[in-house]
Amino acid sequence: MADKGAVTIECRAGDVLFEQGQPGDRAYMVRDGLLEVSLIVNGDKQVLGAVGPGEIVGEMALIDDQPRMATVTALDDCVLLAIDRASFRTRLDATDKTTRHLLNRFIHLIRAMAARLAESRAQPR
Repeated sequence: MADKGAVTIECRAGDVLFEQGQPGDRAYMVRDGLLEVSLIVNGDKQVLGAVGPGEIVGEMALIDDQPRMATVTALDDCVLLAIDRASFRTRLDATDKTTRHLLNRFIHLIRAMAARLAESRAQPR
C-alpha cells in the first residue's frame, strides 16, 4: 500500500486515532499493535471489536463520504500506515464497478446495524 499518499505513523496505547462523528480524511492499515473500535450510544461505550496487524480501519468514511461511525483507540503502542483520502479514492476508482457497489452496500448495511443498535439502546427498559 506504500505510495506518496501513505505515511507511517506511530501512536501510543490510549491515543484516540479518530472519534465517532468526525469527518474522515484517511484510512489506516495496522502494521503492529491493536486498535479498539467503539461506539458511544446514549453516553455508554459499546466496543464493536479490535483491529490488528494487516487490517484496515477508517475506510468507511472514505468510501461513502459520511462521518466516522466509530471511535478508534490504540490498545497497544501501534505502527500504522496512513493513506490520505485522495490516494485511497484513486485506488478505489481503479476497482471495477461491481466491487465498488459491493463495498458501498456493505457499508450501508454496517451503518444501518449501528443505527439500530443505537436505537435499541435508547429505548426505555
